[in-house]
Formats: sequence, C-alpha cells, structure tokens
Amino acid sequence: MAGRSGEQITWTGSFTEAFQRALDVLGSIRAELVDADPGHGTISDRTGPFSLGPEISVRIHTVEGVTTVDVEAHPGAPLPDLGASRRLVGRFLAEWSRLPLEPIDCVEE
Repeated sequence: MAGRSGEQITWTGSFTEAFQRALDVLGSIRAELVDADPGHGTISDRTGPFSLGPEISVRIHTVEGVTTVDVEAHPGAPLPDLGASRRLVGRFLAEWSRLPLEPIDCVEE
C-alpha cells in the first residue's frame, strides 16, 4: 500500500515493559486506541480528526531475552498520505527515545 512506513526497535527490557512503554508513547502522540492485545503483543491506534489520519500498529515479541518492537503506520483513509505515515512513525520513535530506559519506581517516604 502506498504511504506505508515502518521501523523496528530492539529493547533489552521485558515484554511487559515494552508493551506499557508503547501504550505510553501512543498516548503522548495523541493516538486513539483501537485495540490492545497483550496476549498477542499487538496495539492498533488511529490519529487525526475524525480518525482520518494515519493508523499506527505496534507488534511486540521477545526471543531469548531480546524484545523487538515493530512500528508501522499507513493511511487511515483513501486520501493522499503526503508523508504523514512516515512522520507518525518518526514521532513514535522520538517519544520512545525520550522515555527513561528503566521504569521509574515511586517510593513513598
């Protein structure tokens, strides 16, 4: 499909941490959650007014202690993409890299 864009992230954290991190990132880029299935490691979201923007999907899997996060975006409507899918994946990657590498534990004093 024209306009499809994707990237892969290698994550040394756990599957659960990667899944939660992906949800946090999608929330920070204001994507609307369509489906999240931790059992299959998939998340689907939409963007744009009236969900006419690109759709983004995240697939997470772990093999031998290494977690891989596949991020792909494609046009959500039969409209010209004009690079919106590529920019959405870029925003996801930028937000992912801004989060701390390790989860922050809150300790009450």
